[in-house]
Amino acid sequence: MADVDATISIDNPVSAPPESDVLSKNARKKELKNKQKEEERRRKEEEKEKKAASMPKSAVQKQSAADDEDMDPTQYFENRLKTLATHKAAGMNPYPHKFHVSMSILEYIEKYESLNSGDHLEDVQVSLAGRLMNKRSSSSKLFFYDLHGTGGKVQVMADARRSDLDEAEFSKYHSGVKRGDIVGIVGFPGKSKRGELSIFSKNIHGAFSLSSYDAKAKECSCCRERQCEGKTLLY
Repeated sequence: MADVDATISIDNPVSAPPESDVLSKNARKKELKNKQKEEERRRKEEEKEKKAASMPKSAVQKQSAADDEDMDPTQYFENRLKTLATHKAAGMNPYPHKFHVSMSILEYIEKYESLNSGDHLEDVQVSLAGRLMNKRSSSSKLFFYDLHGTGGKVQVMADARRSDLDEAEFSKYHSGVKRGDIVGIVGFPGKSKRGELSIFSKNIHGAFSLSSYDAKAKECSCCRERQCEGKTLLY
């Protein structure tokens, strides 16, 4: 009897599922996986939007500055064109004809490097010009820049309390200042509490806004740098 059962088992094997069913099952798995990925992506985007909405304005500005650093030159170029168009529409001239410079950055360093930490010469007014190669902020009322020109660098400390602009105008203006911009700074000499030589700005004049910091950084020729460091900055 056992032999009969064995024969029956051999003669009637269990049939495999059709190949189309296997493919259909794999397709369903893939579709489910893609759907889960899409849901996860949407969830992360919603969390990011909620986080941005709950962040204070200063934190949003910091994030915006970080995004600029990671942005590719083409996208940066497009964003800068939009910024320039916004300035022009508001009646602002992004390309002032000239800016008077009282000394070069190297002359500034030589003259005021001997100041002690925390010293502020608020009764002395100086004007410098150069290229902003770094931007930092601790709040919407306090920004730091590194101003470069002809082999020298000095920190710019922009504090809303010392600015000629009101707080709203100050925050709006500095949120539009970008790394790579050539600017004129009017302020007074001093050193931070940590001993870093700085110019404490009262006014920052935009003289030339770069379209792409990666490409345009190479364009600061000797001629243009001499213009930056001369007695008059012309464009």
